[in-house]
Amino acid sequence: MRYPALMQQAKMITVKQPWAWAIIHGDPEKPHGRKDIENRSWDPRYTGTLLIHAGKSTDQRGYDKLAELGIPAPYDLEFGVILGSVELVDVVRGHPSPWANPHTRNWVLTEPTPATRLLEVRGNQGLLAPPPDWRRAFTDTDPETKTIFDLLASPIRAPRHVFK
Repeated sequence: MRYPALMQQAKMITVKQPWAWAIIHGDPEKPHGRKDIENRSWDPRYTGTLLIHAGKSTDQRGYDKLAELGIPAPYDLEFGVILGSVELVDVVRGHPSPWANPHTRNWVLTEPTPATRLLEVRGNQGLLAPPPDWRRAFTDTDPETKTIFDLLASPIRAPRHVFK
């Protein structure tokens, strides 16, 4: 699994469900299965790791659009959490993706990575600074597959006998 650039900074954006789910968990094997464009009226003036925060509200049009494309979106979605990360690689107008709205700026998203644990955070409009502990959403919970990032995040404790 690819981890986001954990040693670098990231930005966060709040996206309504089911759009957030389609960005992170959409099936790239299906036509239009993964939402690879986020349409916004403004330019973020940023490229790099972008955390996808699932907002606390839904967009019924999103469910309708996914159904129209033959993609069954789950109705047991998570809200108010960091769902995962993507790389924001470009911002254009008129992108050929079926997800692109020709009347807005199309944020081009690649490398979706689901969070390994859901971190509850407060969202807002605009491009946000993520919480200081955002990397916890991407550290492994399985002791057999821990990464260097998990080890760096763990406190180092001296054995008890050192202090006797």
